[in-house]
Amino acid sequence: MAAELEQQGRHIIHMGIGEPDFTAAPSVVEAAMRAMADGKMQYTSATGIPALREAIAAHYQSIYGLCIAPSRIVVTAGA
Repeated sequence: MAAELEQQGRHIIHMGIGEPDFTAAPSVVEAAMRAMADGKMQYTSATGIPALREAIAAHYQSIYGLCIAPSRIVVTAGA
């Protein structure tokens, strides 16, 4: 309905979920294909992949000088 109104010239503020008009970068597509080929199809930990949580903690240390334990970092889908 919003798309129809836009086609009629109405200004619409979209408040729904994002719908990108581009695909993932080739390196991301390749990494996803490798992960699937390697059988990495399970859900991650509810708090996020430990290596990612450690990398985030290291980022905050190097950029902001903050010492945050990876156990205090939670990575979610953002929904």
